[in-house]
Amino acid sequence: MTQLPAPKRIVGLLLLLVVAGICALYMPAVLGNSYAWDDWELFINSPYLRDPALIIEGLVKPIIPGTTYFRPLPLATFALEFYVGGVNPIVSHAINLLFHLANTILVGLIFMRLSQLPDERKKTYLALIAMTLYGVHPALIEAVAWAAGRFDLMVTFFYLLCLWVYLSFDGAKRILLIMPLYFCACFSKEMAVTLPAVLLLIEGIRGLQQKNISEVKGYLERSGVLASIVSLGLVGLFYIGVKSFFFPQLAHVDSDVANSFGSGSAGGAAHIAFIGHTLLFYARMVLWPFSNLSPHHPFSIKDMTSLDVGIGIFAVVLLLASAIYLIKKRNSFGVFLLIGVVCLLPVSNIIPLTIGGNIGHERFLVLPMAFFSMAAVSIPLNKAMLSPSMQKIALPSILIFASLWVVIAGMNVRLTAPLWRNDLTLWKWAYDTNPNFYVANIGYAGAAVRYQQFELADKILQHAKKVDRKGMENDLPAAILEARVLGKNNQYSQAIQVLEGAMDEFSGQYKRKYPNAKEGAGSILPAQLKSVYYTALTEAYVAIKDFEKARVNGELATFYGPVYSLAWFYKALASYGVGNWSEGQAEYAKAHRYMVEVGVESLDTVRKNFIGRLCGQSAPPADLCLHFARE
Repeated sequence: MTQLPAPKRIVGLLLLLVVAGICALYMPAVLGNSYAWDDWELFINSPYLRDPALIIEGLVKPIIPGTTYFRPLPLATFALEFYVGGVNPIVSHAINLLFHLANTILVGLIFMRLSQLPDERKKTYLALIAMTLYGVHPALIEAVAWAAGRFDLMVTFFYLLCLWVYLSFDGAKRILLIMPLYFCACFSKEMAVTLPAVLLLIEGIRGLQQKNISEVKGYLERSGVLASIVSLGLVGLFYIGVKSFFFPQLAHVDSDVANSFGSGSAGGAAHIAFIGHTLLFYARMVLWPFSNLSPHHPFSIKDMTSLDVGIGIFAVVLLLASAIYLIKKRNSFGVFLLIGVVCLLPVSNIIPLTIGGNIGHERFLVLPMAFFSMAAVSIPLNKAMLSPSMQKIALPSILIFASLWVVIAGMNVRLTAPLWRNDLTLWKWAYDTNPNFYVANIGYAGAAVRYQQFELADKILQHAKKVDRKGMENDLPAAILEARVLGKNNQYSQAIQVLEGAMDEFSGQYKRKYPNAKEGAGSILPAQLKSVYYTALTEAYVAIKDFEKARVNGELATFYGPVYSLAWFYKALASYGVGNWSEGQAEYAKAHRYMVEVGVESLDTVRKNFIGRLCGQSAPPADLCLHFARE
């Protein structure tokens, strides 16, 4: 018998408490966190989202060089945000929190549409519990507390909103609404690709409840799912067309990961095992994330034993068997669980992901977790084979466990979100968690240099020399940081030796590894890294007053990094050094243009002091000093 709906006043109060609780947990991070990790390359060191003349180019370029990650819509929100109010981390984090709150509410709305419970009151309260589980889940901290996590938050928002619209409307109105929403989801992140499959899964399972094939066909026709899938397919084709216009290929494979599998049947088994371990990783993060939170989750395919391969393959087989079983059961729990797994497939390393030696990231769970939260409150306890005494204590026990889980999760959010405060706190956490992961070492040393803690940077760099580099190209970032530390101690000649020695060593290793290669060693290095490398050399040569060599390296730095402000800045200093005022001014204007607003004053001070010292020496460049005096 269907009971009356839950009182609107009580539901409204509980919803307000859920939203207020999430805000209370994340507000310290919103108010206190700065930019960290990829934020520096996306927003601080790069002008593509800040300079109106470069924004269009910035929206359609890969967010990570050498990849096919195409996410113009979230980038557009950052560009608009910076245009209206400047680069302000509080605004960036506040927008992320708003998306998270919207996603949390959508979890409840979709649960109300998809749950098969006839009791509306019970369904409403379970929806609120699902929202709470989702809103405070520790695996989502990364996306909410980190500005660049907006990609995952936005694809989840448009994905869930599109699904809710599909479940709430029909006919032409449904089509007209879901197409633009799916467009936004696709242009937010590639995970949106699974939505047509999810619609087919939902209606397919509903169709299986019919008595015969003709009734199934009739149901599918009435549901309008085929028309909806066709309309989403048209949006998908448009997305593919746009992406193909700007990208030479639609998808890429991490070659280092792919090569780790080996060849033949053994390679195939290793790949399947890697997929299995990826799914196990996400399962751990969903069920009990408290002991495994970290910015990095390194995984070495080459180090997998036969037992590891067996476990990974077993996990994949178990998943497939479970999927078949859940489809046959056709209950809400199975539907939600299957949808969550489908949403995970794009980040399950079926196509190896370029994520820096990690098996996965917590932020990838933002979308799947919405459905796992719904599944958690849909477990069919009434069908469990329990004795009467066990049935009496089952529900209270589950409620107590769920309450404890939520409390522990809330504590984790409050403690973990501030670790994303800035680059130094983030990389210290990453280093403390995985001290033998080379990326964490270099990231921590780089953060220490950025925050002027050079003794700490030197200590971490010394430790990094004992850690497996996972690739010869990783020597250069360490050399650049070591040169920065040496430069702080005015040992610029030694810094030049370190930089040039590292490049010579890298070139030698490249020739030994690829003796028949037609291209040079630099061909496998990202342009951004080469720009930073030559900028460091330019700075060092400027410091020892070898301005001609500084200009040569400055040309290379600006060639590989045409919008890198520091490359133009040190090239300008080199031009000033040889007495070329006009070129120096043109180069400095570019440095000024591409530098984030808060750094401009620092550039002005360094430039003024540099030219002042030039004009104070025994034989100053007269023309330069005359222009400087007039300025």
